[in-house]
Amino acid sequence: MGQMISSGVLMSMQARTDQWAYRIPFALQWMWPIPLFILISMAPESPWFYVRAGRLEEAERSIRRLAKDNEKLSPQEVIAMMVRAQ
Repeated sequence: MGQMISSGVLMSMQARTDQWAYRIPFALQWMWPIPLFILISMAPESPWFYVRAGRLEEAERSIRRLAKDNEKLSPQEVIAMMVRAQ
């Protein structure tokens, strides 16, 4: 997807002969960190990280957050499997 966007930007800048022909593509690169930072800050921590750190309650919350609502999943059983697999 990124290659398609960059190809489109470069094709649209091909006819320009002024300084903006290179400034616009460089400027567009710097717009991606903002949405990525927002998405990363909203992403849950890995349950495996919490289990390895000994924070089992937080691992259970993370598993509940990652599981689908209609899925019959017991977070305690998943954590027990993670502890055994460690």
